[in-house]
Amino acid sequence: MRTVDKNEAPQEYFKYFQDLIASKKAALVWQVDKDSNKRNLYRVILLACRREEDLLRAESIERLREFSLPEDDVYFYVEKNQLMFKSPKLSIDKLEFSGTLPSQLMILNEDEHERILEAFAELDPKRKEELLDYSKKKKAPPEYEFGEAGKKGYEFESSKAPEKTSPYEESTQSDRDKAIFEEELSFITLDEEDKLYADKRNAPRARPPEGKMVTMQLADGSQKSSTHTLFDLSRGGIAVLTLEQKEYKAGDIVHIQSFDDRVLDAPMIAEVKSVREADDQGIQFKVGMQFV
Repeated sequence: MRTVDKNEAPQEYFKYFQDLIASKKAALVWQVDKDSNKRNLYRVILLACRREEDLLRAESIERLREFSLPEDDVYFYVEKNQLMFKSPKLSIDKLEFSGTLPSQLMILNEDEHERILEAFAELDPKRKEELLDYSKKKKAPPEYEFGEAGKKGYEFESSKAPEKTSPYEESTQSDRDKAIFEEELSFITLDEEDKLYADKRNAPRARPPEGKMVTMQLADGSQKSSTHTLFDLSRGGIAVLTLEQKEYKAGDIVHIQSFDDRVLDAPMIAEVKSVREADDQGIQFKVGMQFV
């Protein structure tokens, strides 16, 4: 990520806004509702950027949807430039937004760009293409293709795993299992914007909640089932913590049997992609897995 500070690099900072206003390039605006933890998404164009008044104005291009942005901070993302910023809200008038100029612009790298897109897709897959100019998701990097992580030594992150409609085969997935998995996902905040602004937050939201447990077993039955702390979860993969570094290795196929005390009717199948230290003391290790 590269940042462009309003005061330290004003020429570059305001040129971004000038280009966006002149081109009328659509931007995505959203806000995380603190009560429901859901995003409210809108497409807008920028109308004005006034340095003297410290004012930013934008207008929704979704004529049938008035803004509903109750929180103080509003996030903007422009896919063309991989540009993200946060504007403190001043006022909302139906389809028009007024806010103060952001202190910084954030130019995201490819990984950060992908994570933002994943968050949008998780939120509403059907509207993703409508909301963004991005034509299609990029192919997953080689380290997340089958078997490559173990060979190359990459650390696997479940949030970057290629998204699957379901981590089950359709023939084996029960409605009960689907409901359990969807509920587990609901506990995981997809606040990629909070991660990017983490150094500016006093208390960034945790992901996932503490105390969530996962029971799993090697698919070949060579070990008994064991229960681990859930570290991360997405539609593409899962990560857990273990105290034994050699308990799992890259390439192992495991069966995810339960979340907390809720046993699945049919196990979810995942491949171990990496095992890495999770703390400086080498006490805990993170096992990153991709659903297969």
